[in-house]
Amino acid sequence: MPKIRHQKLKEVLTMRWRTRKAAWMMAAAVLVTSMPISSFSAQAEESVIVIRTEEEFLELSKVYVAEQNSEGKIVSLEADLNFEGKEFSPIPVFCGTFEGNDHTIGGISIWQSGSNQGLFRYLEEEAVVRNLNVQGELKPDGSRKKIGGIAGTNKGTIQNCTFAGKGEAFENLGGIAGINEETGVIEGCLNRAELTGNRRIGGIAGENAGMIQDSYNEGEINAASEGLDEDSGKDISVDRESIHNTVVIEKVNDVGGIAGLSSGTIQQCGNTGQIGYGHTGYNIGGIAGRQSGILMLCENEGTITGRKDVGGITGQLEPFLTILYEDDTFDRINSQVDEIADTTDAMSQKLHNTTDASIGNLDRVDEVIKEIRDLTRNKKDVRRGKRDDFDEQAGRQLDLIDETLANMELDLGSRSAERAASRLQGNIKRARELLASLRDGTSALPDDYIFDEEEGILGDLQYLYEVMNQLQDCAGEIAEDTQIMVEDGARGVVKGVRSFEDDLDALRLASKELLDMTREYKNELFDDVDNLDEDLTGQLDQLYDELDYLSNNLKSGKDQLREEKARLDTQLDEMQDIIVEGKERIEAEHNKISDDTEPLFEDISESVVDLTDGMIVGCSNKGDVLSDFQAGGIVGTIGIELDLDPEEDIKTYGEESLYMNRYAQASVRGCRNDGDITVQQDYAGGIAGTARIGVLASNQNYGDVSSVDGDYTGGIAGESQSLIRGSYTVCQVSGNDYAGGIAGWGKNLKDNCAMVSVVTEGGEWKGSIAGDRDEEGEAEGNCYVDDGLGAVDGITFKGEADGISYETLLQKEELPDEFKSLTITFLADDQIVERIVCSYGQSLNPENMPTVPEKEGFFQHWEDVDLSNIRKNYKIHAVYTPWIVTIADSSDPMPLLLAEASFYPEVTVHIQEKEPVSVPNGYQMVKTYQYQIQDPENRPLPEDVKLHILAKGADVVGVVRDGTVDVVAATKDGDYLIFDGGTYGEIVLMKNRPSWMIFVGIGAAALAAVFVIMKKCGIKRRIQRRR
Repeated sequence: MPKIRHQKLKEVLTMRWRTRKAAWMMAAAVLVTSMPISSFSAQAEESVIVIRTEEEFLELSKVYVAEQNSEGKIVSLEADLNFEGKEFSPIPVFCGTFEGNDHTIGGISIWQSGSNQGLFRYLEEEAVVRNLNVQGELKPDGSRKKIGGIAGTNKGTIQNCTFAGKGEAFENLGGIAGINEETGVIEGCLNRAELTGNRRIGGIAGENAGMIQDSYNEGEINAASEGLDEDSGKDISVDRESIHNTVVIEKVNDVGGIAGLSSGTIQQCGNTGQIGYGHTGYNIGGIAGRQSGILMLCENEGTITGRKDVGGITGQLEPFLTILYEDDTFDRINSQVDEIADTTDAMSQKLHNTTDASIGNLDRVDEVIKEIRDLTRNKKDVRRGKRDDFDEQAGRQLDLIDETLANMELDLGSRSAERAASRLQGNIKRARELLASLRDGTSALPDDYIFDEEEGILGDLQYLYEVMNQLQDCAGEIAEDTQIMVEDGARGVVKGVRSFEDDLDALRLASKELLDMTREYKNELFDDVDNLDEDLTGQLDQLYDELDYLSNNLKSGKDQLREEKARLDTQLDEMQDIIVEGKERIEAEHNKISDDTEPLFEDISESVVDLTDGMIVGCSNKGDVLSDFQAGGIVGTIGIELDLDPEEDIKTYGEESLYMNRYAQASVRGCRNDGDITVQQDYAGGIAGTARIGVLASNQNYGDVSSVDGDYTGGIAGESQSLIRGSYTVCQVSGNDYAGGIAGWGKNLKDNCAMVSVVTEGGEWKGSIAGDRDEEGEAEGNCYVDDGLGAVDGITFKGEADGISYETLLQKEELPDEFKSLTITFLADDQIVERIVCSYGQSLNPENMPTVPEKEGFFQHWEDVDLSNIRKNYKIHAVYTPWIVTIADSSDPMPLLLAEASFYPEVTVHIQEKEPVSVPNGYQMVKTYQYQIQDPENRPLPEDVKLHILAKGADVVGVVRDGTVDVVAATKDGDYLIFDGGTYGEIVLMKNRPSWMIFVGIGAAALAAVFVIMKKCGIKRRIQRRR
């Protein structure tokens, strides 16, 4: 971007930041100090209103229905209030000060239909609410928008307030405010409530356009599906097509630990609550779901879960878009025309200022010209009067001649007289034409006469003089013809006709007077010409003198005028250049809009150093991030998601014109991630999942990055179409295609450092710096600990990166301490049990691992991780598995043996029948079994086991100890006998013998004994006989 444009934009952004900062400071000012306290009944007269009971609070809700009712009021809460089981009504609108004095308003319930609900429905700009705790349930019906624990809509200041309980809404739900407007300030607040909603849900504010600072969230935000729109989360699938196709119909988006959507500023805030629900929601973040403002010095420790665009700090960072209007072609031409006008004015001024004498000359020349004009005008008027008199008199004479000729009806008696009469009539006609030409122009002049307009009045006089000459000749001919008629005509008429003679005399007299009149007028005209020549000669001589003097004066300014002329020529050339440039620029703009591959907005992220919108600065994440698509330790994605935000909010500066410079700024600077990033499909990054615009600068990642079944994984960014600079990472990166220590796919990679283990399942494009990169981008100054994998796509090109040893890496200046030693962190239920610091390449003996904390109902062990040759940081989690409390020898509905104790899942019990054994007296043996409980991994087995033996036909159980059957205590449960036993042994099922059976048995025994004795005696006698 040209330097002048950047400077102009920088000035605009700096002014905007200073204005906003001043507004924040004013809004945060304390309005009230100690004031006398009065009772509620005196509220109309006193400035402080005391609230001690629920009824007094409800009275406020009735009074403050109009904004002006609370102006300047101070409300002091002097006791805890409990609305449990009582009617509650929020305060409709408030613009005073509400001092909570650290008391609690509990048991509030908002179930009624509507929006803008909370303890206060609206807090206006002058409102201050502070030191207040609120507890209750916010579950309105109907539209369910702009719902907050303290306020539905906040334009004022909320300080040191907490909210606990539960909240459900459709849109703009916040623990403190549903929406925090541009003038709103939320400071030092805490949310402990569980909040659930669909759009723009935040622990502090559902939507933030103002300032949120020093505030924290401990509550779970959208951590379960309960309370969501009934269609959300249905038909969940993590395949690529499903993720892309459902973006436009997803009903859960913009969910954050502090704000769901933020176009304002969030600074020094933190979240420890769980945010999001598995496979559900877009734009899910530990601090903000989606943000285009400023996120600064914030920290997240909670687990963040969602479907797409999920980040430890924010799900989506929208770039700050600006349009800076400049003068277009018309504006610049107008400016150039003004410059040309200034130049011509300067020329005129310089000409005017050459000398005072020149100005005097011009004035005198003007006076002389005026005198000449007056002289000629006066002469012309006199001449016109004389001409009119002559015209009138000559006309009368010609009329008289015509009349006389008309009355002469007698024969002239002479051919010469008749010819004379004929010529006379022609000359009279000619004379009339000449008279007419004196009035109307040159129609009576010869065809070859040329009137010279440049001669002015002299030419006019010359013309008149020529006409008079012809008129005089014509009058002379009339006189001659009249004389001929008198002399010759009189002799040819009848004698005695006296009247005819009189007519001839009259004709002669009239022609003579016409001739004399013509001569006299001609002479006067000649005199007028002589007089005019004399007068004009004197005036013209004076005019020539003045012009000569003026010419001499103007010569001194000739060089100055030449310079101004050159300047004027330059300005005209510049105007031509402006027109050509304007045409080229319009064509370029048209081509830019038509070309889908050409960005409409110029990315100036790298050059912007002042704090402004579109920035995440100094934030850290310690929580794990889980997503189906696009997730990062700090931000899920950087760019515009038109499906969710089609309006593209753009700030404009300058007067609108045809020329505009479009700028985009988005940056993540100085941030750190320690959480593990797990994405089911594509785009996983330690800092950003995807960065389509902006800059990632001076960031650090120490969390592992993995894609379960997708591509584009990177220690800093899964994919970056902009710039990654000065960033560090120690982690393991795993995925399919496009896996890299810094970026899975990158464009501009500069001065980054990676110590990573890149793991892929036979995938393509993997490298210690990038899986692959745009060849039109730049890669320089990068380094990595060389473990055999090249920088980009397995290859290291000179200048792009250096593969170095770990020992060489330790010599690098400004190397983070995390590179100098490695840490094994043992965690149980996300709580740190112990940290063990190791050297690079060291191994950890399992005997040195801490004992796993016990948990009732579970057996525990550390997850299995190879800790030999340690080259990265590890997080070893305790694995808790519920004990198996009952095992059986078979899956039959009525198994023969069940064993009851706390067993590992793999433990089994086996039983088989054996040969009968001798049982104690009084019992009858039913069956004998041998059983054994076994663990295939030879882990310790419980010493005490409760056995359930299927004992149909038996009512006594015994166990074999040292070859003898011992009867044990047992209880009967249906067909089972239950008794305490060990993990192996012999079980003898018996039944009690009846009393008669005992006597029969004794008798039988006696007979048997007698028989035996008798038999022995018989044998002895036979032996003796034989002897």
